[in-house]
Amino acid sequence: METRLRLQLVDSGFPCPVVGADVFDDDGRWVARPDLCWPGLRIAVEYDGAHHLVSAKQRLDDVARQEELERLGWRVIVLFAHDVLRRWPSTESRVLQAFVDRGVRPDELPDAPDVATRPRVVTPSWSRS
Repeated sequence: METRLRLQLVDSGFPCPVVGADVFDDDGRWVARPDLCWPGLRIAVEYDGAHHLVSAKQRLDDVARQEELERLGWRVIVLFAHDVLRRWPSTESRVLQAFVDRGVRPDELPDAPDVATRPRVVTPSWSRS
């Protein structure tokens, strides 16, 4: 489903996102591995399958990672099968709103580079001044 989601995003005019990047804070501590992201904008899209809902441990881990990304200034959009398969216009609007909130239009950005190794993203804390 992550591949389907990525292809639908690209077909909808979003730049191809980075897939499976490891996000670290500025102390070098691993924070998360979003399914899809645009690191320069600090936008992450997570696809959560059924196991994310039925496993209490998985859900607790997901929430902790999401909160840590948000603490670092990331916008995290969590999607489920229903969002991808049956509510695409609404889902597309949610992702577009994240870009708008960052002050950019999706068509202004290049696609993520195609790399052979897992991308590493270091995210310094954002000051909230």
